Amino acid sequence: MKIIRLLFLLLFSFTSSFAQDTVWYNKMDDSLRFQNSKLIHFYNQENKKFPNNFEVLQRLGIAYLIEGEDVNAVGYFDKALAINSECNSCYFGYAHIANNKNNFKEALKQINKALSINDKKISYYLLRSQIYLSLNNKIDAEEDLQYAIQIDTSYYGSYYQKAVFMVTTGRVLNAITAIEKCLNHKPNFIDGIDLLCNLYIQTDQYEEAMNLLNKFILQSPEEAVLYHHRGQLYFQQNKLDSAISDYNKLVELDPKNPMAYRLRGLAKYHKEAMDEACSDYAIAKDLFSKSNTYDEVFKKNHILQMEDFCNIEKASYYYQRGIAKFNHEKFNEAIYFYDEGLKHFKNNSMIYSFKANALLRLNQLESAIENYRFSNQYFSNYKNELELSSKYEHYSEKDKEVFLKAVYAMNLYNISECYYFLGNSSSALVTIDSALYEFPSSNYKENIVPMGIDMFEILKAKILLQNLQFKEAAIVLDKILITIPDHPEAKMLKVAIMINSELDKPDLVRYQKTSIGYNNMNLFSWDKTSTSKSKVNEQTINKALQICDELIRKQPNFAMAYLIRGQIKWLSNQPDYCYDLIKAKQLDANMVSELTASCL
Repeated sequence: MKIIRLLFLLLFSFTSSFAQDTVWYNKMDDSLRFQNSKLIHFYNQENKKFPNNFEVLQRLGIAYLIEGEDVNAVGYFDKALAINSECNSCYFGYAHIANNKNNFKEALKQINKALSINDKKISYYLLRSQIYLSLNNKIDAEEDLQYAIQIDTSYYGSYYQKAVFMVTTGRVLNAITAIEKCLNHKPNFIDGIDLLCNLYIQTDQYEEAMNLLNKFILQSPEEAVLYHHRGQLYFQQNKLDSAISDYNKLVELDPKNPMAYRLRGLAKYHKEAMDEACSDYAIAKDLFSKSNTYDEVFKKNHILQMEDFCNIEKASYYYQRGIAKFNHEKFNEAIYFYDEGLKHFKNNSMIYSFKANALLRLNQLESAIENYRFSNQYFSNYKNELELSSKYEHYSEKDKEVFLKAVYAMNLYNISECYYFLGNSSSALVTIDSALYEFPSSNYKENIVPMGIDMFEILKAKILLQNLQFKEAAIVLDKILITIPDHPEAKMLKVAIMINSELDKPDLVRYQKTSIGYNNMNLFSWDKTSTSKSKVNEQTINKALQICDELIRKQPNFAMAYLIRGQIKWLSNQPDYCYDLIKAKQLDANMVSELTASCL
């Protein structure tokens, strides 16, 4: 543990002056402070010369304690106490061992004995603070931290432990303050930099985290953990080449660290370098199996995740490669992997669903519908695939049930959307109603079902609008707005209804029935040669514009609001309509109407 390591840095400075050789031994301790095996050898030689020397015995106990050899440590502490019952460092050693064994009451008893002999030792208060926290006595734990700081306000380790305490008790901003004080006293303290970086990331202070890492990498270019963190920041920003460069350095500095290969492999996967990624995963898997640093659950989860990518005997080998291509908008290449997967795993519901998504993006709508239907036809094996995937291992049976219902409903949603794009509003309406029926009840976790039922209702409203059923569409949208009053898309579709309800004559409206989603859908598609401009009530125009203005103030990057406002401005002969249409296209390249071209 990092905190325990900080305590050990103080240990050799608080031995007693019982023997004449104390000064000499203190010098040896200082010269060999980070070479514990040499200290053990030295004191073993001294013990042969002076077998009953208290100073030697207690120092041997401490040295073995640092080495993690508790049995030897206890043996020498026992011998030291037999000579001097006031051996406070011996009681500290007993307390540390009991604490590591989760025997917190015994640990508290022993550390109190140490403090009763010497109440000026920082390490004693720091250890007792940990023990109190383990006993859920947060008040006394924090008080001991303050005692430690008061004894020596310049000791960085006390601030570090205070920061850890603040994190444990949920006071992240206080933790940042404490760790910044720690680094003021020891600027190159790598554990402190590590913690502060984590806290910055936890509080979404990514720029501060990056600045911190860049600064210390210049000062300490051989510290592996700095490249670990910066690589992760680059990865989050999708700067994959920079992330891989840092992970290369991490591998160079810490070649036995399985996470170095795991993270580099993940970055390579996102770059679609699948074989290279799996080479890294193979090394990571081997190192995980040999490592005692990570607990078994952690190792198992990471190994399973790597199996998802790299085990050719699993369906995930194929669909994960397909997903990688899909994410880079290489839809035909994605379909190739999905088809390869279906050759080996016939009737795999999950692969059919992913393949359908790629076909949808290629506008191959009939084929997409067919594959979504296959996915639902063979849906019974979707659960089997779910059980094999590490991604869903932590889901409860209830979570899995809810997730599966959502996937089934989503397939129906996508089928409905395809029909909508094809202009087949009757089939689209029947299918979206089935999707709404299948969608899980409102009592679900957002991380299990990331989409809301409002997405399904919005599609239903669009289908009704496509069929010029304005009143029915308004009822669906009102239902959404009751639950989510500021739903931006619902508000804009209501505006479309306001305008279209006055333009519902066939000779005045040409509604686009073959465009894809609202991104390419002309909510109003007037013929400029028609008389439609004069048919919309001025009061309706002003109210519609007011709703658009309010939404743009709240969500200035919502492209749909500009698209609709621009069309309304054209309708009401306002000369700046092109500004809104061009702004909509700038925010979303697909957010265009027939009028947009005339503005470019």
